[in-house]
Amino acid sequence: MKKVIFLFISLALFYSCSHPPKTWAPVGAGVNNLVLSIAPFKGEMYVGGSFTTAGGKQVNHIARWNGKDWHLAGKGINKMVLCMLQYNGELFAGGAFDSAGGNPAKAIARWDGNEWRPVGMGINGTVSSLCVYNKELYAAGKFDTVDGKPAHCIARWDGQKWSDAGTGLDSGKFNFICGLAVYHGELYASGTFKAIAGTEGNNISRWDGKEWKAVGKGISFPVTALSVYRDELYVCGVFDTAGGTAANYIARWNGTDWSPVGTGVGNGQFAAIWSLAIYNNDLIVGGLFRSAGEQQANYIARWNGSSWDPVGGGVNSPVHALGVYNNELYAGGLFDTVEGQPMSHIARWKGTVTAK
Repeated sequence: MKKVIFLFISLALFYSCSHPPKTWAPVGAGVNNLVLSIAPFKGEMYVGGSFTTAGGKQVNHIARWNGKDWHLAGKGINKMVLCMLQYNGELFAGGAFDSAGGNPAKAIARWDGNEWRPVGMGINGTVSSLCVYNKELYAAGKFDTVDGKPAHCIARWDGQKWSDAGTGLDSGKFNFICGLAVYHGELYASGTFKAIAGTEGNNISRWDGKEWKAVGKGISFPVTALSVYRDELYVCGVFDTAGGTAANYIARWNGTDWSPVGTGVGNGQFAAIWSLAIYNNDLIVGGLFRSAGEQQANYIARWNGSSWDPVGGGVNSPVHALGVYNNELYAGGLFDTVEGQPMSHIARWKGTVTAK
């Protein structure tokens, strides 16, 4: 009998080692194209991007998931949705569109759970990031007017009207802002730019509500996203130095100095990080990379404050969006396979992610 039990345990251990447990799960039947934004609103998870169907239903670039099924968000939005955020009880969506719910809405629209409405007269370009600062909604991207008034790549909405944030980015064909976050009472903006409101920034600057200021010596190349983790501001993108210090695609700012995040991602190969999220006390990063620190990590990884680890077996193509809903981590992007299983552009993590 003891030999039988021993044999059973040995076989079980062999199977578990050679067939590791699947730690990712599908989100229904997924969506039919790129996912670029994930945000919770009124007990559901909203997903935006360039897709037109979710769970086989026609949804037009935005859909909602209730934990079991996909549903429409009204008539949807006519073009790509790049970002979403809740403000004053409504869900605001920004992107490269000009119509929401069948009504005119230039680059930004708001949803109360029943219908889409414009936000003033809208914005004349593309909105790629949203953030709430000092009780106002800031929208940033690639544009030069809001409600027909000058506002270079960043503007603020107080619930009734739009206004600028200083003079915004200095002129430049390729200048834009794609990341916003609040840290130590100031609004940080990142993207591709040399200066903002005449103040040299080098791809990242901070706004105290009245003027723009530098963030140390800035970052060497574009910064795509920002997030606050353990009282430090983390920034990511396609850069290799921060404040003159080597930092592979991700760095952190403590209010005074820049420092690297371990050895970053990529392990010497070209890489990029496009999205950040906080989940179970870890910083989750998604993008274009196959390693983080010394670990193999397929397009998604986690940082616990001192070291890098993969998130299960990862996915088979870049991750562009991360979010948390019902205590689960969601990832969206270009991928269609996760840990060898078909999952169409979005998946949810059901493994254990805890800080060490």
